Amino acid sequence: LFVYGNHIISRVIYGNRGYRVVLLECGKVIGLIENVLRTAGLVSDSTYVFYDDSINEFLDFNDREYSVHAVVVVGGDIGDR
Repeated sequence: LFVYGNHIISRVIYGNRGYRVVLLECGKVIGLIENVLRTAGLVSDSTYVFYDDSINEFLDFNDREYSVHAVVVVGGDIGDR
């Protein structure tokens, strides 16, 4: 799963520091995703270290408008660990 933010809307609402709101909201979303997956009995791992330019290009995102901030990898059942 790719977690991304909309920087244009955030900049319009919050000004030049709107990127901070985007990052905070992405963090909340990642926490919710991890909780839902754990409740469903699925293994997941989140990372913020990846080649964002490659993923943004794959998703046809312009990093000035939208940008991927995290990747959540979903694996098998928790019992498979």
